[in-house]
Amino acid sequence: MHSTGTREDVPELPQLTAGVTLVEVDEQAIAPIQALVLDHLLLTEATPTARWIDVFDHIQTRSLSKLAPSRPILDRIQVARAFTPFQHFALVEDLAAEIASGGETPLVVAPALDGLYREPDGNLSSQQASTLLVRAVAKLAGIARRHDVPVVLTRTRDDEFSAPIARAANSVIEVTDTRYGPRFASDEFETLVYPVGNGMIQTTLAFWQRVLEARQPIHAIDSSGHEPTMEVAHGTN
Repeated sequence: MHSTGTREDVPELPQLTAGVTLVEVDEQAIAPIQALVLDHLLLTEATPTARWIDVFDHIQTRSLSKLAPSRPILDRIQVARAFTPFQHFALVEDLAAEIASGGETPLVVAPALDGLYREPDGNLSSQQASTLLVRAVAKLAGIARRHDVPVVLTRTRDDEFSAPIARAANSVIEVTDTRYGPRFASDEFETLVYPVGNGMIQTTLAFWQRVLEARQPIHAIDSSGHEPTMEVAHGTN
């Protein structure tokens, strides 16, 4: 643990960029998604609103209100709820049409995208539900591609049914719980330190791995200034 009085006290979050981002997170852990959305809205003036297509009450407005640093930021999050696969697909389709007709280009959030399609009612077979999910994924990917906006997706589980979501993703952020807080990891970002209060930070194993990798050329030269040699014992017949 180390003491610091710099901006290192402020925890870093991965930035959401244009394209489809799949956030791999436990189904019940919605706070990391909320944090990413709020952070993006606070830092990106070009994104006026977030359009959240909700299922299973993932929006959790009470926790979202606690996370938000100010009330006005909450007014920029517009929520539409779906309770059936048909309702969900209709919301995705309507949003795509609205943006295509010249509407604003928001941040789009669709947590547990596969959730409702896994539980089709009597009017929809499992195969039809799977096809509808693929069409919903294609619509959301089309929004990201045509309008250059971030689209954030999660899925309830990693299996063949949700594979179309993973295939559509331009980037993946994995979120895992640690004793110090959530750890974010992607090709472009990794949580290395956690502020723990009073100017102290807790470093992770990944932090020290980076340090050792950077110092590897130094390790290749021993204290005498010569490259170390390795003795090899050869067997005899």
